[in-house]
Amino acid sequence: MDTLERNRDGAAQVVGQDNAFRYLVLPLDLRGDELIVAAIKSEGLHELEALIRYRITVEETLSADVIRERLRALYRNLGSGYSLGRNEQREESMKSYVGSLLEDAMTAHSSDVHVEPTEDGGGRVRFRIDRTLREVRSLARDDFQSLVSILKHSSNLKIDVSREFQDGSFSQATPNGRKVDLRVSTMPVGGGEKIVLRLLGSYATLRTFERLGLPPGLRDRYVEVLGNPSGVHIVCGPTGMGKTTTVFAILDTVDEGKNICTVEDPVEIRLKGAYQVEVNERHGVTFASAMRAFMRQDPDVIFCGEMRDDETAFETMKGGLSGRIVYSTIHSPDAVRVVDRLVEYQVRRGTIGSALKSVLAQRIVRKLCTECRVPVSSAITLRRQYPVQFENVSKVFERRKGGCATCQGTGIAGQVAVFELFAMSDEIEDAIVHEASRAALYRLALSEGYVPMREQAAQHIADGTTSVDEVLQVLSLSKSAT
Repeated sequence: MDTLERNRDGAAQVVGQDNAFRYLVLPLDLRGDELIVAAIKSEGLHELEALIRYRITVEETLSADVIRERLRALYRNLGSGYSLGRNEQREESMKSYVGSLLEDAMTAHSSDVHVEPTEDGGGRVRFRIDRTLREVRSLARDDFQSLVSILKHSSNLKIDVSREFQDGSFSQATPNGRKVDLRVSTMPVGGGEKIVLRLLGSYATLRTFERLGLPPGLRDRYVEVLGNPSGVHIVCGPTGMGKTTTVFAILDTVDEGKNICTVEDPVEIRLKGAYQVEVNERHGVTFASAMRAFMRQDPDVIFCGEMRDDETAFETMKGGLSGRIVYSTIHSPDAVRVVDRLVEYQVRRGTIGSALKSVLAQRIVRKLCTECRVPVSSAITLRRQYPVQFENVSKVFERRKGGCATCQGTGIAGQVAVFELFAMSDEIEDAIVHEASRAALYRLALSEGYVPMREQAAQHIADGTTSVDEVLQVLSLSKSAT
């Protein structure tokens, strides 16, 4: 074999059979870090350059048919041992690496995977578990670049573009056969790109209504309210507090004979038997336009992913007046203030009173590791600050800095949700219609059994499940309010 043939074979190995046919390039020669090829055009191969990390020079332009014919002959002559090039072998290895990484993330109940460059030119991987980022792997420079490339390629993102924000998605099966759907976001940063993978839910991982953690009395009342044949049920709270998880746990209890339509941005959980639409503003698919279209689809149950503007709020509330059951989410500090939010969105008070049936507010607080939590000695001070909740409590606990081996040095071991339910009644509907103040609505709701979530949170402090600081942070309360 002469030098020219060896260089051609080396070029073929660098490109690899799959890439050669994908980008329609015919490897001709390899000169150091320069790859000589024939292609259907003389430019536009930046993505392949980024993928294989060689500078490409197009020496000859040929038709697509000619290139395919020569590629078949080239790789047939090379034999099966060259079906994967050197870089493709790395790519296949990284695909397996991604699969094992996602398996670990799912096992750890991670919500997000962060792939980040480090100062030494390599990278690291961190899982977000219980709202805390935990480093799980470190990567050498070449491995980190390969991981970034394979993630962008899997998400249909531009591999050769690293100075722009990009968003995509893909699905992958893990080594144990579990399928995971991912939303991918890239961000240019000093030293390269940072990628965040959001692990989306599936029917197999859907939490049941019984496992939401609703207190028994509140759960019974909520089930009763959800039994209304029509109307709007809202779940409120900040981003990342499990609103969508709660709604889908409810939707999973709907009879199979019902027509369920959802509009989401994006679709995070695939629900059996539901017809799910993803927002795509470029093509005119918005929350509001989907809600209008659903009315012509003979729906029984509708989920509007989020009320974020006047038009969506109007269409959502109108759907509740049309004889359908409508679920939605909204950002609000607590359940009662949702009325104010709807008024801000120009929904008439008469419509709110007639259409709204319930508001469930929720937060997620982190649980203390029982192996290393530290008792707080200032129980007397706490009883002064929380006279009702801590009247008979001798001590409470706080998170130990540095944690222990059980909690992997975080001091945290899981999460627990706290809720409050604002259920409509004839008296509350009348108060809303007649423009009662927020304070008046609170007093009326309290008289009908409304329990603020801070009461449930305080009980979790009292039994040592979580800490005072954690509750104050998540509920954004002052100590006197708690």
